[in-house]
Amino acid sequence: MGLIVVRPEPGNARTVARLRAGGGDVLAWPLFAAQPVAWDVPDPAAHDALLVTSANAVRLAGAGLARLAALPVIAVGAETAAVARAAGLRVAAVGASG
Repeated sequence: MGLIVVRPEPGNARTVARLRAGGGDVLAWPLFAAQPVAWDVPDPAAHDALLVTSANAVRLAGAGLARLAALPVIAVGAETAAVARAAGLRVAAVGASG
């Protein structure tokens, strides 16, 4: 039985490569493309931290993200944490499992 990977890029290609390297029969089929949207940056004083569940959230946040840089980041995983650090954010915690 094969697998279909539906996550957006850039994660789709990496996931497919890992699965194929492990011998998987894998089809890359991203169902959507992550794109930036306009957003109003909230007042950082009204929040304790940023819970970041996707590296794409950081990649696509735009210049407004800098206003939140004083808040600690709780990242869903290692890649999200690395992207957050590269964007100048302070990562306080990184998830490692479900």
